[in-house]
Amino acid sequence: MAKYKLKIDPGHGGKDPGAISSFGNEEDWTLKISLYQYNRFKELGVSVSLTRDSDETLTEDQRVALAQEGEYCISNHLNAGGGDRAEVIHSIYDDGKLANAIKYQLESAGQTNVKVYCKQGKSGDYYYMHRRTGKTKTNIVEYCFIDNEADFTHFKNNWEAYAEATVKAFCSHIGHPYRTKDIQKSTVTVTQSEILYIQTGGYAGPALQTIHDYLFETGHGFDVKRGGDGSIVFLIGPFDNTKPNFQECRVSVSRIDGHMQLLTQEQASKWR
Repeated sequence: MAKYKLKIDPGHGGKDPGAISSFGNEEDWTLKISLYQYNRFKELGVSVSLTRDSDETLTEDQRVALAQEGEYCISNHLNAGGGDRAEVIHSIYDDGKLANAIKYQLESAGQTNVKVYCKQGKSGDYYYMHRRTGKTKTNIVEYCFIDNEADFTHFKNNWEAYAEATVKAFCSHIGHPYRTKDIQKSTVTVTQSEILYIQTGGYAGPALQTIHDYLFETGHGFDVKRGGDGSIVFLIGPFDNTKPNFQECRVSVSRIDGHMQLLTQEQASKWR
């Protein structure tokens, strides 16, 4: 029996910085993501451990041995090569269900391009974290391309949401109860320029419930109002339409229902 339900592997570390770009080193971000996930899984009561919890060097043999302590292993990475996507890589012997669950949650969190695949090597899996970890079900998650400025900036502005997406996907996959991260209420005074409206249309139906659940799960305060034309409106704050969280919400809304629109206070006043 495995010592832990899950081992989280922050890729690279120590003498191995991983991918390097003018925006930073992969090893730093993989540790940041992994520490966040470790703390969240501990909060949720999942049996979890890390392969490293600081900037230390692990040999391939050491990393493999530590990963094998888990029934599952999630190996966190950032990619390089100029692409524009996240990737989830599973073993050629795996059914890909967890990988696709992670893909779904990453997309729900705003990562619009996620590729799921496995890769055949000369003798079994191409990646040693799949090939050498035996019965441990290992998934490699590449959250972005660190050498693509636009892709990395989007990730940097949303990394915590993407780290949380993997937590949520894993809990769902193993049937473990999940709850959203406790969010302290902001004491910031909300001005009208920070208020965001979502016009759903009176016929939104199931999509209305979906956006309701999205806002609730991501900790956004909201009130429900009906506009003069019958359209249903969610009033959310505080939000600033120049900030990444506005754009993240915009992507989520457009994915849920093409009829929904995000409007600022000024824009909303034109139709309310």
